[in-house]
Amino acid sequence: MTQAGFTAAQCRAARAAVQWSQDELAERARVSRATLVKFENGSGVPHTNNLTAIRAAFEAEGFRFALSEADGQASISYVETWK
Repeated sequence: MTQAGFTAAQCRAARAAVQWSQDELAERARVSRATLVKFENGSGVPHTNNLTAIRAAFEAEGFRFALSEADGQASISYVETWK
């Protein structure tokens, strides 16, 4: 789990669910594609502000991310948003 409470696995799963390319997510989050690639493949953890921006891009679409205190499992939920 990262400082922003958001994992690379959650990022990959949410991105797949909305069928965004890495380029599209990077644009929506206003981070570089290289930052996103390093995060998703586990070779780096973005600065907190970039990680927060990536998470916020998904949250704007209705995703919520959590970590279970009982077993440490990361989860994703989705609430449909009206635009």
